[in-house]
Amino acid sequence: MWYPMLKAFACPARSTLMLLSFPCDSFSMGVEVFYFGVAVVIGGLLLFYRGFRWFRENQLIHNTPTSKVRSMAMGRVELYGTIESCPKKEVKTPFSGLPCVWCKWVVEERRSYGDDKKWTKVKEGVLNGLFYLRDETGKVMVYPKNADVDVPQFREYSNRMFGSLPQGALSFLEGRGLKTSGLFGSDRTFRLTEYFLMPGDEVYVLGTARDNPLVEDGTSDINEEDIIVCGGEFFYISRRPLKDVHEYHAAKVITGFGGGILLTLAGVYLMLYYLGIV
Repeated sequence: MWYPMLKAFACPARSTLMLLSFPCDSFSMGVEVFYFGVAVVIGGLLLFYRGFRWFRENQLIHNTPTSKVRSMAMGRVELYGTIESCPKKEVKTPFSGLPCVWCKWVVEERRSYGDDKKWTKVKEGVLNGLFYLRDETGKVMVYPKNADVDVPQFREYSNRMFGSLPQGALSFLEGRGLKTSGLFGSDRTFRLTEYFLMPGDEVYVLGTARDNPLVEDGTSDINEEDIIVCGGEFFYISRRPLKDVHEYHAAKVITGFGGGILLTLAGVYLMLYYLGIV
């Protein structure tokens, strides 16, 4: 049950412990030590500031009771159910061509920076469809545009080494001005990643229930068809189980406040070390 918390906290905690564990003689007395400490302090303060945002989001999640579709009220609403496709409102993943209701795609290119080669993001985008969320009491339409979507399932393709890109992916890249062949016929190396929500996925949704503009008043026999869940103060969709959603966001709060404090202290330590105070 602690895995989401440990995973979220690991990055800043590990960075801080590594900094504090360096022996003093491993640092030169140059001014770069001081500037590095300043950068760590700034990073810690930014992480601490982000913690306030995560705290507000965590409060919204904990203070909003989970509703059933049939009994939900207008305004902020928390739902949990299964995705059903909305006829003619599905989209397709751009690289694999899978039918889905939401997709985020990322294109990265492997580029040289001196002696190093790194993956560099060159393009990204989001495809929004419409879908129904169904529970045991009924279904309601959801429009995921501008939602913070937390989804673990993804597909990745690369033409690095002996890999190849699907034909659909090649057409998608060329349509956006990205050719796999560079100057003088040399091949460019890409990594393509797509994250998606599909019919049948169980999802948690925290959003705002409003009148459905796609349905005229009085034309629906079922009350929930007059309602659509979309963006508001905080719009969040996750494939995590309900219990894990709460643990994950609590872990983010600890990451922001705890990790921010640790990084700030580590940066201050480096600055004081350069000044000869410690």
